[in-house]
Amino acid sequence: MCSPCNSCPFQETQYFGTHEEVISPSCPESFVAGVTKLKSDATRGKYKVVVWNSGDYFNGDISDPYIYDLQGDSVRCYEVHSSSLPMIGDADKIKVTLNCESVMCSLRYDFEFSCFETGVLLSDEVDGGGVQVLSDIDDTIVCPSPQCTSKIDCSTGDGSFAGFIAGKDNRLDHKEIYPGVGEIMLGLARGPIAGLEDDPKFHPAKPILLSARPREAQAMLAMDQSSVLNLYLENVGDRLNMTYGANVDQSKYGTLFDGSSFTEMGETKAKSYAEIGKRLPQTRFLFMGDNGQGDVCAAQAMLESDQGDRLAAVLIHQTEEMSQMLQECEDGSRDFTIDLNEGDFEGRVHYHKTHSNAALWLLEKGLISCCSANHVYQAVDEFITCRCDGGDCGTHGLPTGISVKATRSDTLNYCSAMKADQELLKVKTDECPVDCPRLDASKGFDDEISSQLGPNYWIVVGLPIVLSLICCCACFRRIKKKRYGEGSIESIEGSPINSSSIGGIAKRIEIDGREGV
Repeated sequence: MCSPCNSCPFQETQYFGTHEEVISPSCPESFVAGVTKLKSDATRGKYKVVVWNSGDYFNGDISDPYIYDLQGDSVRCYEVHSSSLPMIGDADKIKVTLNCESVMCSLRYDFEFSCFETGVLLSDEVDGGGVQVLSDIDDTIVCPSPQCTSKIDCSTGDGSFAGFIAGKDNRLDHKEIYPGVGEIMLGLARGPIAGLEDDPKFHPAKPILLSARPREAQAMLAMDQSSVLNLYLENVGDRLNMTYGANVDQSKYGTLFDGSSFTEMGETKAKSYAEIGKRLPQTRFLFMGDNGQGDVCAAQAMLESDQGDRLAAVLIHQTEEMSQMLQECEDGSRDFTIDLNEGDFEGRVHYHKTHSNAALWLLEKGLISCCSANHVYQAVDEFITCRCDGGDCGTHGLPTGISVKATRSDTLNYCSAMKADQELLKVKTDECPVDCPRLDASKGFDDEISSQLGPNYWIVVGLPIVLSLICCCACFRRIKKKRYGEGSIESIEGSPINSSSIGGIAKRIEIDGREGV
């Protein structure tokens, strides 16, 4: 039910094709904006309500910003009940838009905004704060499972080359998500005392993804709100009654100029870290990558940079033998040799083959809590029961996307490694000082979401074009380097803010695609 907005302080008249838009004030670093009150009605006409990111980073020119609430085209009155508030975003600003869907709309509204603390500042560490996770995707979160091992073998025109570029690990099925990885990310965001008696209950910061996918092809390949990876991370939060997901609007991409060079992909990720670190100068980070491509190059460059001391740790998923890793890397105008071993940089570097092992290391380092480690154990145990032993896969199947008993030797060997690491993790999680909540098994991936693990339309249609551009740009980059040298390429939870005192909040009226005042 929605009661009339008779006491709402704001009234506006809009016409078909125009909208009223209110953007929250900007929150300080490590805080995200949220809506704490939303009430509106129309004394004339019908309208649509959208609560979404303000578009500071993505601007909506390729894909719409992340939407937190959307009410259809025939609204006459809309109010968010207090039980569904606050509506917390993942950026420093959030906006509410009322789109007029009639010839004329007489709108009344009352919005309130607030800022919510994520606890990822360097100064928050003493209070049990977490970290801002920066993560690679393929071989780190998702298993690419390529069917070929070299560029020549993969150049068959059947899509194999895309799998090879994505990653190297074939221990799981194509696009299957590694068990426990989402729970690790959430645990890192929540900090080392999450779920315990002194839990500061910060709002968990969503991970920023550092993908090798070319940003020039974002319209086809970008991560968005409906991507399987974001839906998976949202499900990780849902199973613990928390708001979570991927920070898709602030995630970073590679470039066509990286070509198919893993070293150049690593260089681009290191540059992305420098950009993010400059924008968030007081934030503590953790990088998650793998050793199958250029992530070790990126990790070493990050740690050696002037912002390296803000990296709490580097987690490297070991998807191939150490002797087969890349040895030569690039970082701007310099080339360097890989020299990043277990325990380097004051013990901040860890290589792991399973996420049970990673959780144990993070627990012992004081980067996740005992309950967060227990949640990793639970997630991996579900996987082992279903995929490894052929047991119960739950009503909705596994959140990792595949819910049938494994038969391939690579996967069965992975099962054996997980079982061994689970025993070690269980010894520690059995010592948790509180009864940790169980993951809600009733909130799993449904058939519709799991089906998205298949080929993506845009990838099938657009990938040949993208790969052609990659080849052209790679050749151009190498020619430029050869001719001019490497240096020639530019390598609080605060007090409510109510709508009656908004002051300088930006308002825009958009008519037929043109902005006016």
